Amino acid sequence: MIKQTLAEKLTALSSSTPENTLLLSNLFVRVFFKKGMILSINDYAFPILYFIETGLARGYFYHQQKEYTYRAMENGFLMAMASLQHKKQVVEYITFMTDTHGWSLNLAKAQLLARKEPSLYHILLEIQQESIMDGKARELMLRLKTAEDMYVYLQESSPSLVHKLSNQILASLLNIKLKYLYQVKKRQRNK
Repeated sequence: MIKQTLAEKLTALSSSTPENTLLLSNLFVRVFFKKGMILSINDYAFPILYFIETGLARGYFYHQQKEYTYRAMENGFLMAMASLQHKKQVVEYITFMTDTHGWSLNLAKAQLLARKEPSLYHILLEIQQESIMDGKARELMLRLKTAEDMYVYLQESSPSLVHKLSNQILASLLNIKLKYLYQVKKRQRNK
């Protein structure tokens, strides 16, 4: 994956124009998350859209007192997804696994500006659609038949991510037991 800056990402969106990209980018505020910092999306961060420029973030939630990793990312837009994927309210946690630099956008301010400039809604909708497609790709990965297929899929789609996550977090992301991850990694090394 090629890392993009916020300006590059906004410019690359199909609904962007130089004018609306400038308007929206001026609303973003630079942020820094120290390694180990945790955000609770449903109480702290909403309605904020984040863009991770450099670093490593992991999204997880709890179900029946067990922790489930459902996303890990080094670059891109970070939107609350757990609450969209479950019928009941789920508190989503984001932990920063390295010092992470990025941007934040107060969506309430963006909405006020979008009322005057409706083309901003198109950009925000496109960002939301990309986030939904990322979630769909993760869901499709989890539907692959074997742990090895899921590991290979993740390795092909996010090669650097596979090497930056601990085995425990990687196993959680793949929804497999740690012992199976070790077996898969051993088979992959022997190929």
